[in-house]
Amino acid sequence: MTAKSRKSHNMEAKLPESRASVMVLSKTAGKSIMVERSMYWNDRGSGTDTIGAYPD
Repeated sequence: MTAKSRKSHNMEAKLPESRASVMVLSKTAGKSIMVERSMYWNDRGSGTDTIGAYPD
């Protein structure tokens, strides 16, 4: 992925009726990554979002 890009994964399609976690690692030493977790249901009529932050 390139800087300032976005990638989405439909976890329900990959693991229906299951729980999952994701680990994100930088391939470039010293570079920060911002991760957002969004969850939607009811055909995207409802949802929640958790926005990541950089450490101080």
